[in-house]
Amino acid sequence: MRKMLLKKRNYEWRDKLKQLAWLMYFWRIAKNHEVEEDMADERLQFWINQSTKTTATLHDAVDVERGLMELRKLSMADDLTRSITRWECHQYRK
Repeated sequence: MRKMLLKKRNYEWRDKLKQLAWLMYFWRIAKNHEVEEDMADERLQFWINQSTKTTATLHDAVDVERGLMELRKLSMADDLTRSITRWECHQYRK
């Protein structure tokens, strides 16, 4: 039984690591495209620091969930998509 719980925890943590990687990727893109400039650098640094931890806690998992909720609340996906599209159009014109 204990082995099963540890295995389940490993799977759950791997899922959180994927979500953490997504958060770092998203905030890096936001920073590079100057979307939500005032918070993008701060959030990117926070998630980079989170990714360097060697042990995971329940609090870390909660932080990841809150980070994902924050992205949803900010509705930044549309802004970021528009910014990337403008950048790509500009690149093709060169």
